[in-house]
Amino acid sequence: MKFKVCMVGEFSVGKTSLVSKFVHSIFSETYLTTVGVKIDKKDVTVDEKTAGLLIWDIAGGKDSRSMLSTYSRAASGFIYVIDGTRPSTLDFVEVAIQKSAEKAPAIVLINKADLKSDWQLSDQDMKRIQSWEAPILETSAKTGANVEASFQQLTERMIEVYA
Repeated sequence: MKFKVCMVGEFSVGKTSLVSKFVHSIFSETYLTTVGVKIDKKDVTVDEKTAGLLIWDIAGGKDSRSMLSTYSRAASGFIYVIDGTRPSTLDFVEVAIQKSAEKAPAIVLINKADLKSDWQLSDQDMKRIQSWEAPILETSAKTGANVEASFQQLTERMIEVYA
């Protein structure tokens, strides 16, 4: 089984760092802007079934919105990433969810859990995130908190739907 997973979120929410932590067990403090899309691969085993994930790390920002539907075509699953320290990053994800023609399994990651004391998400923001009807995990690419678990959970959901 092979699954195309799209990482979607505004610039600087930590998509590339999450993928790097998951695929290579590496975190770098150096910020590198993704241009277009970066693709990584990793196998995940769930209940003795191995799934090959092709992880599409899609650039954030207003310029990338027009390419989002092209990059996400034929996606098996989505990981929507928001930055807990920047509530404005919810807007990008919400627009992406509304525009997505694909109704594939998805999860929402609230990244930068290592900076939780700096989070600025209100109760209203959390209700908005919950309205997206996807599992929500708090992650940290820096510490690795819930990084493996998030990909594992999405893989389980994709196997349920597609296997």
